[in-house]
Amino acid sequence: MRKYLKMSLRKNGIRHELAKLQAGVDSLPLLSAENEAQLITELQTQQSLQTTQQQDFDTITKQLGWLDDVAKLKQSLAQNLTALTNATR
Repeated sequence: MRKYLKMSLRKNGIRHELAKLQAGVDSLPLLSAENEAQLITELQTQQSLQTTQQQDFDTITKQLGWLDDVAKLKQSLAQNLTALTNATR
């Protein structure tokens, strides 16, 4: 009998907790269709902005690589001009 009583009390406690949780869920406001549409639009705008920023970043990265190559070529040219000048003396 005691075992049944414990199980019954436990079951009632679980039901009570579930009822409290359900009441909490029921009290949460749902998004209106207008709010949902606005959030979707904002998400799409942010994704578009992120894509543009990634493209800009990629372009700048390529440009920096090009500038680095130009600097190396300029240094190499200066060394070669120095070597040529020394060789023709």
